[in-house]
Amino acid sequence: MDSKAKTKQEHAGTDLPPRDRLVPKLLLSYEEASWSLSVCERTLRNMVARGQLVAVKIGGRTLFDPSDLRAAIEAHRTQSTPTQGPVGPKSVQ
Repeated sequence: MDSKAKTKQEHAGTDLPPRDRLVPKLLLSYEEASWSLSVCERTLRNMVARGQLVAVKIGGRTLFDPSDLRAAIEAHRTQSTPTQGPVGPKSVQ
């Protein structure tokens, strides 16, 4: 299979050698991290630039610790605001 024809699912681990399925990666590339968060790489780069996500630089590569991805998810969690009174049409008396 041509490497350009690989699907996102194949990048998710179904097309990995057995050792890569058994031993989790310690650090993820931009492509892997953006896929994990379901965002585009540009969004990930913006998060790093704004200090919302920690990146690890090794040998000219920018990589991400999965625990930092989880921390970014927690930091971006929102809580719904309870509504005042019933929702829907007002009853007429």
